[in-house]
Order: sequence, then structure tokens, then C-alpha cells
Amino acid sequence: MTITEYRNSPYWKEMRAIMLRNVNYRCEACGWNRNLELHHKVYRGFFRERRGDLTILCRHCHEARHHPIWTWEQIEQWVADNPA
Repeated sequence: MTITEYRNSPYWKEMRAIMLRNVNYRCEACGWNRNLELHHKVYRGFFRERRGDLTILCRHCHEARHHPIWTWEQIEQWVADNPA
């Protein structure tokens, strides 16, 4: 199974819906309520995630998590180049 197939699975969609409801449809890092994504804090394998393994992040915070060595200037530029 590819990651795209996994993200389109009923399991993943339900897990995302549960997580979104649990955080009142807000990014857990900044509180923004748009372009929300489900992020793995820990990878256990497909269909084995626990709720504590996941977090809801907006697209900007999600990118920052995957690129932690970016400077604030780089993050601000990425945000400017990728509007909501």
C-alpha cells in the first residue's frame, strides 16, 4: 500500500476526523483553523497509530516540523510563497 492509498483509506479519514474534533478544528501548534493536516509524531506502521502518535497541524506548522533547521526568515518566506 502506498502512502497515498493509506491517506485515502477509511481508517485514516476517520482518525483525522476524530483528531480534528478533539482539538476543535485548530492547529495544535499555533491555533490556526485552516489547511489542517494530520501529522505523525511517531511512526508505528500503517493502521497502528495511537492518538498520542498524531497531532493536528496547519500546513505551515507541519512544514516547520519537517524542516526544523529553517530560520524564521525561511519559514516566513515559505508562508509568503504558499498562501492559505
